[in-house]
Amino acid sequence: RDGVYQIYCKAMKSDGIGDLYTKYENLKKQLQLEGLFDEKYKKKIPFMPYTSTCIPGTKIHVSTEGEFYICEKMDCDKSIGSYKEGLNYTKIVDIIKNYNSSVSKNCYKCPIYRVCPYCMATTGTQKGFEIGDCNEMINLFIMQLCITFTALENNHNCFKHFADRYDWGLDF
Repeated sequence: RDGVYQIYCKAMKSDGIGDLYTKYENLKKQLQLEGLFDEKYKKKIPFMPYTSTCIPGTKIHVSTEGEFYICEKMDCDKSIGSYKEGLNYTKIVDIIKNYNSSVSKNCYKCPIYRVCPYCMATTGTQKGFEIGDCNEMINLFIMQLCITFTALENNHNCFKHFADRYDWGLDF
């Protein structure tokens, strides 16, 4: 009806590492032997402010058609390459520059920029990137802090389960 389908799998069997991965490894070795990974060829990556969201470049999403995207949540019009053509570094830099000039230029002034959920996926539009209401996000964060500290004031052991589970090293 709408072009979406699901596959249910009852069992899977490994069948080697795959042709694409083998080609990737062979190309990587060849380029390494040619010296193309030497420090003299490395370029400085444009600045990307750290938030609680993922940092573009730390992962690549590959669609079922073999297109590469910065994030699995990004619009399909922001492809950064494909398995046939490889990565389009010019497009990657353009996307990051567009994001930096549209969204992150004021992030340093924000009191919650290290925990802000705005990212390329949440701010991406067909036209580029547009930031949402930062004051709304700040107020939401303040409300979450109030709820957390109220819970701790009422029961100082309320987060003990999480501290124990994730080994935060806190004594309650």
